Parts: sequence; structure tokens; C-alpha cells
Amino acid sequence: MVSSSTLFLCLSMALLSFLSPSFGDPQQNVTNKDIDIICSKTPDYDFCWRTIKSNPLATRGTLVSLAKTTIEAALAEVNDTYKQLGPIITITSDQSIKQGYQLCLGHYIGAAASLKDALLLLNKSDFRTVRVLAASAGQEGILCEKELGIEPNKPSPIRVRNDNLSRYGSIIWAITNRLISASD
Repeated sequence: MVSSSTLFLCLSMALLSFLSPSFGDPQQNVTNKDIDIICSKTPDYDFCWRTIKSNPLATRGTLVSLAKTTIEAALAEVNDTYKQLGPIITITSDQSIKQGYQLCLGHYIGAAASLKDALLLLNKSDFRTVRVLAASAGQEGILCEKELGIEPNKPSPIRVRNDNLSRYGSIIWAITNRLISASD
């Protein structure tokens, strides 16, 4: 026979797990509440919300598929920015700024490599390493902007893209934090 204290403890644990904020099951469909929690953990809530909600696949899948579609979106932006850097370098006459853009090419190559590795490791459920790779990719945009050495009141033509790369990194970081919490 089960003692009343054991029954009370089991009921309390069940009630606490029901009432405490869910960290999300990696295989459970993502809800608007999940997206709200994820975006609240990023520095730019509105960008996060728009990014996730603009992709119907992201909002109909699991946390893992949400991470995958976000990494793919970040990778698409990285590849597009990389393609834009060539013509910018060609038309830039200031040699120090030209050198900065050339260094940016290296940062975007690094970001692409990190995001590709993140996709591979996401499939292996190595969420902690995916989180680190996302942070690394996000930093590449910040580093690119610093390499350019352009005054803040005169933003570079790719400033928004550099900022977006950092934002994508923070979104992926927030998603993988939830995946880590769900898998622990």
C-alpha cells in the first residue's frame, strides 16, 4: 500500500511539472507560446518573431525543425551577403575600407562553415555544440562590421546584414537552449 506521504509527493511532483514552464519536447510541435519564449530570450524580439513566423514550416514543426529552418535562413543570408561583397569590393576606392570588406569575406566564410556544421550536428542532437556554432556565426557579423572601421553614423552597405547575422545567432542560441533543457 502506498503511504499518504508518498502519494502526496507524487501528486506534488506531477502538479509542479504541469504548472512549471515547459522547456518543450524536441519532438512536440512548436506553439506561439514557444516562439514567444524563444524570442523573449533574444536581443531583438521583433526580428525573431518576424523571422520565425515568416516561415510556415518553422511554425508547423518541432523545436528541432525550428532550429533547422532558422539555421538554413541564416545560411541563406550569409551566402547572399557573401555574393554581394565581391561587387562592393570592386567599386570601393578607399584601400582601408576595401581591405575591411576583404576581411569580411573571411568572416562570412567562417559563418557559413559554422552554420553548415551546426546543421550536421543538429541532426546528431548535439545541441550544445550547435549553440556554440550559432554564437560563433553571429559574432562573425559583428567582427565584419568592426573590420570595416566605418563610423557609426555612416553605416556600411552591409550593416543590416551584419546585424541580422548576429540576430540569427541569438535566435538559434535561444532555440538550442530550449532543446538542451528538453533533452536533459
